[in-house]
Amino acid sequence: MPKVLVVEDEASIAADLSKLLSLNGWTVETAANGTDGLQLLRQFSYDLVLLDWCLPGTTGFDICRQYRASGGSIPIIFITGQSDIAFKESGLDAGSDDYITKPFEERELMARVRTV
Repeated sequence: MPKVLVVEDEASIAADLSKLLSLNGWTVETAANGTDGLQLLRQFSYDLVLLDWCLPGTTGFDICRQYRASGGSIPIIFITGQSDIAFKESGLDAGSDDYITKPFEERELMARVRTV
């Protein structure tokens, strides 16, 4: 089973993502803040990371940038309420593989997950 790390501080969104991904055959681990998310990403192997931008501790942007700078290659999709083009551009330039804004359709998210 493929394994995904969901780094999301809103518990209801993290639970919804976990349920959706589990129903689609993924093993899901979650982190509710950026510090824990970065630590998990450094310690364990994943097939995908779903990453919120605004997180307590370390921001999603910083996680992505630091992870890529250290040679990390796991696909990262930002899932965030930051819809401004400057955020999208910064996230993609930091090394994310995709960027989807909240609220999103479950089918679109799963299509993006399959793509990366």
